[in-house]
Amino acid sequence: MVTILVTGCAGFIGSHVCTLLLAKGFSVIGIDNFDPFYSRAVKENNLSGFLHHPSFVFYEMDITQGLDGITEKNISAVIHLAAKAGEAFH
Repeated sequence: MVTILVTGCAGFIGSHVCTLLLAKGFSVIGIDNFDPFYSRAVKENNLSGFLHHPSFVFYEMDITQGLDGITEKNISAVIHLAAKAGEAFH
């Protein structure tokens, strides 16, 4: 089975990407840090449709601190959708 890691999986776009990938038969590893810029309840609702899917694994973590907690092997692709909302570039 092909495994895809999705950062920002609890966001609007990330959650829809996860839903599509799971429907197509992929294994998905989702990461989100629940940044307080967005309501945690909204992000939890975004995850609710697939959080307990047998081909989905979720990590609540901040990718800027590294990915050492990820234990799954053989990740085929990364879809990077995590971003720091509300921050302007300097």
